[in-house]
Amino acid sequence: MRDHGSDGSDAELLAWYQKELESVKAAGIYPNPYPETAQLLSCLKTKGFGIAVLSTHPTSQLREESDQYGVTGLIELFNGDSPNKTDGLRDLMKRSGITNPQHALYVGDTIYDIQHAKEAGVVSVAVCEGFHDKARLSAEDPDFI
Repeated sequence: MRDHGSDGSDAELLAWYQKELESVKAAGIYPNPYPETAQLLSCLKTKGFGIAVLSTHPTSQLREESDQYGVTGLIELFNGDSPNKTDGLRDLMKRSGITNPQHALYVGDTIYDIQHAKEAGVVSVAVCEGFHDKARLSAEDPDFI
């Protein structure tokens, strides 16, 4: 969140995030996976690809959502609460035994995701159905859109 202009201690930012998340859920608003996410993850897993989730969101929330979407069994590693996605990507590669960053890809829906993928040296994939639109994502020159 600091990348986006927020300041405060980690504990303060987490408390704020959890409070806001609960108010959104209380209003009946829940995130939805991209269409065909489960099908795509299942196909990748069947072909031998490892799947991990990296997010600034709390790990507990990531696991809860993956349970709701029925994809938990397809995901090998969760890396939530990641204050720096570049470091998070490097950590996931290390934990997965990936020594060549070009053998990993990172799918994201923000320009920051694309920037972090490039900083970590992994293949960047932009999804245009999320936070930033195609024009904004294209300006970051992702490997795939």
